[in-house]
Amino acid sequence: MKLLLTVVLLSLSNFVFGIDSYEQKYWSYRARLLDRFVLVGEPPSTCDDIGGYSVPISIYSEKTIQVDNANRNVIKFQAGDAPKDLAWYIGVLATEFRLLKNSGKSTETTKKELYYAMRAMERLDKKAETYSYPQHFPPVDPNRCSNQTLNGFLTRSDAGYGYFRELVNQKYKDFPDAVYVVNTKTDYDNPENRAILFNIGDSEFTAPDNGYYGSKRNFYSKDHMAHLLMGLALVKRYVGESYFGYNLNQEAINAAKRMIDFAQSSDWNMKIPTPMNNSTIVI
Repeated sequence: MKLLLTVVLLSLSNFVFGIDSYEQKYWSYRARLLDRFVLVGEPPSTCDDIGGYSVPISIYSEKTIQVDNANRNVIKFQAGDAPKDLAWYIGVLATEFRLLKNSGKSTETTKKELYYAMRAMERLDKKAETYSYPQHFPPVDPNRCSNQTLNGFLTRSDAGYGYFRELVNQKYKDFPDAVYVVNTKTDYDNPENRAILFNIGDSEFTAPDNGYYGSKRNFYSKDHMAHLLMGLALVKRYVGESYFGYNLNQEAINAAKRMIDFAQSSDWNMKIPTPMNNSTIVI
């Protein structure tokens, strides 16, 4: 009876909305993702503090707040769960690739996005040990360009304020006010919770904490790993091609193996590697 009811409901939904309407809705959301939530590509350098590219932000929201006794329209960005967001982005691209392939349509744009998304995952892996952990580690490793390690241990985000500025300059020029907030907090009305407030078009701005976004000093956890393994499994299953010599299928297998090997090395306690001292911290 439940199966029959499901079939009837699906048939009715197709009759009312049409299959094409679901596809149109999907592409509408995909366009919004690219228009507001992500810059596709790679940062100028893997050892700079801009980061962020090809890792979708978790949240953007708009609100009016009091700034210097005047109402201003602001935007809040949040990227604290970047590995999870990246995992689902990778999974979406993998399934999109297969559906386009099966329909005889071009997959080049999707492959390009997937390539950069997987490279972003590698970037979060390479940078993890180079970031400090406030209560336990010294400042950011000064040799971070040479000490990058691809070992299955990821930082949660490498999005610096420079990335958010670039995101604003490219994606939010149509916003009605020229003031933006970059923040990990939810309480706009408390000035202490505003990480930075700046005007679009400014050539310079002052960021607290030497320009670090809060999540850059935190690392991924087992729930993030589970999401990433899901996204990589979809790449393995549905994408059997390369992008300019980068074998997407094999690199998905390699990334999954690195994460599992890292977790198993500490009996799944997810201990932070500490190249700067001999202590270990469970995350």
